[in-house]
Amino acid sequence: MSQNISSGLLSLVAGSTVLNAVGDFTYSTARTQIEVVTGVDRHASERHTPVTPFVQGTISDTGDLDTRSLEGARFDTVQLSLQNGKKIKINKAIQVNRIEVNAIEGTMEVRFEGTAAPDEDLASA
Repeated sequence: MSQNISSGLLSLVAGSTVLNAVGDFTYSTARTQIEVVTGVDRHASERHTPVTPFVQGTISDTGDLDTRSLEGARFDTVQLSLQNGKKIKINKAIQVNRIEVNAIEGTMEVRFEGTAAPDEDLASA
């Protein structure tokens, strides 16, 4: 599974909502995890397990953000823009984390899961 960790200034856009990213974000666009399995007779084979592409990290609880609206929210697109110019895009994204706001720091953890398929594939669905 390809996984990258980024920190610093990020831009997280969920649908038409811009969320203030804080700290580290993790993402994966992999759709399959491949594991090599060895049997008793030492025959090796691969086990392919489907995995869900995701973007997860910490956002700030700004005054205009309704935290209740993030609970199970669905977005056509969630895009994470990194400092190196890369844009990680998750389509048909659902926010799957339970929203727990840290009242002292004013932050919360979010995790968006969806598909990393190109937009053209979504037109026929």
